[in-house]
Amino acid sequence: MKRNDMNSRLAHRQEGERGLRSGNALFTPLRITAVIALLTAAVLTARWGMQPGSSCMLEIVKASTGEVLWQTSIQEGEKLYYRYIHSVELSPVIEYFTADQALGLVAVESRTRSFGAGLPYTSKGDTELAGGYYTMKNLYEPVGELHMQPSYLHPFTLHIREKSVRLHEPPYARTHLILRINSPARWKELLGI
Repeated sequence: MKRNDMNSRLAHRQEGERGLRSGNALFTPLRITAVIALLTAAVLTARWGMQPGSSCMLEIVKASTGEVLWQTSIQEGEKLYYRYIHSVELSPVIEYFTADQALGLVAVESRTRSFGAGLPYTSKGDTELAGGYYTMKNLYEPVGELHMQPSYLHPFTLHIREKSVRLHEPPYARTHLILRINSPARWKELLGI
């Protein structure tokens, strides 16, 4: 009888182990593999979604708060320029840039009527005097982002395509501004945020 009892317990235990092996348990090898695969896919998707998207935005940001005051889409290699009257020399300055997703803003040309008092004074690129302007071309100098504080006393405008932003007027005048290229994360691009 003792032997029968022992055989009965052994048979019951083997049946339970077969139950685990036959898929009645919560954690089967297949389910564990599926969970690992789903977690891996979620992590890879999240990493992909956090990468910079393919579109770029040109933004004017209030430096003290990070608030975007103005923005427009911009293509890789697209040109923009700003024009202002220098506060000391009282002469026009025009600076041209291109957009680069990796480098931000890249200075390509600068025009001024004089040197000194905060104006360019070194010869970079190809310098020539034409039409009353000292023009420095072929600069290709990455600047990333530009910090500026436009005055309300003299015109200061940003130009891209047919758009013009009057930086010498509120809310831009007398404010520390950052002009930058921003590439929103892919997930924001997909959601249109």
